[in-house]
Amino acid sequence: MKRHIIIFLLALFIATDTDAQKYFKVLDATIVHWTGGIRSSGTGETYSLKILVLTNDSLSFNGIWIGKDAYGIPELLTPRLYKKMLKGDTILVQYTIHHYPSDSHREGEATPTPRSSHIKYTGDGLLEFTVGKAARYRTIKSFRTLSSVNYQ
Repeated sequence: MKRHIIIFLLALFIATDTDAQKYFKVLDATIVHWTGGIRSSGTGETYSLKILVLTNDSLSFNGIWIGKDAYGIPELLTPRLYKKMLKGDTILVQYTIHHYPSDSHREGEATPTPRSSHIKYTGDGLLEFTVGKAARYRTIKSFRTLSSVNYQ
């Protein structure tokens, strides 16, 4: 019985990832490592997904997994601020992991500690999204590393 449940969940996940392709297409997935230019401003990584919307259905992004760690809701940059995304829109979904030095007065403002992921997937990341009221997932095969940025 346990084996059947595992097979069912695996099939559901694979179907969900394939199903995601009819709602949006990931055009590019990148990571930029950066260093702040002001003392104690910290370092970090910004993960970006350039996405082409393929539906007029209500679409929202609810969480992102990077590696095997689950993080919160990513930032969404759209061509129409505070408006519904429309088919044909190109949007940017970003999540920044921020690290402050231990002597910084802002140490508590760093990116929250990720929670362990109970979802098994292959690839560099996973994007949780909702269409209508149904939560779905899309794997991110790999993030392309861009040149590091040192803010001055």
